[in-house]
Amino acid sequence: MKKIIFFGFLILICFPLASDGEQMRGLKAMQLSECGQAVADFKKFLREARHCQADKDCVVMEGMCPLGCKFYVHKIFQTIVEKRKASFKGICNNVCAVKCEKENIKLECNHNKCEKVK
Repeated sequence: MKKIIFFGFLILICFPLASDGEQMRGLKAMQLSECGQAVADFKKFLREARHCQADKDCVVMEGMCPLGCKFYVHKIFQTIVEKRKASFKGICNNVCAVKCEKENIKLECNHNKCEKVK
């Protein structure tokens, strides 16, 4: 019995089930999947946070990659948005290819949603 266990252990050491590269690709895919779900959840939350009654309700918030460059939300949601943004630091690392540009944005409450004035 000890010989069988020893040979099983020896086989696992000499012939691993997955290479380091395969394990890293699997880990990266899992992280991207987790990131994608987190982004989808955040964007759903942002859709709700955009509801307004008047132009003065709306504020522009700095976004972050991969969530978007700017968020247009009701001012009562600012603190919640900041906290939720902070939770992304460990989930979506290095998933960005877009650089956000600085711009002055004016918002309006259009059909009860905060939107950029066109």
